Amino acid sequence: SVNLVQETTRFREFGPLSGSTFSIGLQASPGVQGLSSRFTVEGDFRKYIRLGGSAVFAARARGFHSNGDQPDYFAFGGNMELRGYQYYSFQGNQGFFANLEFRFPIIDLMATPLGVLGPVRGTLFGGIGGAKNKGQPYKFWTKDPGVSYVNDPISGEPATGLRLVAGRALVPAFEARHPGTTVRVQ
Repeated sequence: SVNLVQETTRFREFGPLSGSTFSIGLQASPGVQGLSSRFTVEGDFRKYIRLGGSAVFAARARGFHSNGDQPDYFAFGGNMELRGYQYYSFQGNQGFFANLEFRFPIIDLMATPLGVLGPVRGTLFGGIGGAKNKGQPYKFWTKDPGVSYVNDPISGEPATGLRLVAGRALVPAFEARHPGTTVRVQ
């Protein structure tokens, strides 16, 4: 296996503040003398842009593809990968996800009669992704008429234009977080 990694991210107590990270990896296991073969390519790209104070714009894209007699198995979903979906709800040998987030402070520190409260941070986020297994029929999106999980709110007819079929997306949502507590509005 070979991996190329670059890390310039600067962190604070609440997480990344600025910089970038990327990792590109290749794993190969040729089928020699009856052994199983495997070939896997994986990439993870992250960028954090500080917007003054402790507000941060964050972007991430991760993709993977595994093939061979015994391909690798990947699982993702949940907080910090594809928010709004259960942990590991996306599984397969091939897939990707991407997300954009605006992370900002709501309360840095606040003295109360019960002690110090904070930090409380908010996140506006949206994401898209999908995964499949080797040999599985899969169609991420379509423009075909009559294929839609969403109906037009005015006419009640299936939505037209480019629509997700097996892919999944989360439109912008809001999350407030204090250590140990998360509140999400979608």
